Amino acid sequence: MTEEIMNAINGQLFAVWFLIGAALVFWMQAGFAMVESGFARAKNAGNILMKNLM
Repeated sequence: MTEEIMNAINGQLFAVWFLIGAALVFWMQAGFAMVESGFARAKNAGNILMKNLM
């Protein structure tokens, strides 16, 4: 394989890994929001979720 092909593959792998990492962070944030709203009273759960969006 030439160096040009290896650089193209490396760039694509970086992009895929970056998108996977971004998706994992997004789902972790949603999970932490659910945990935090679970510790609050039911009437305050909406406020906790909105606070986490900010």
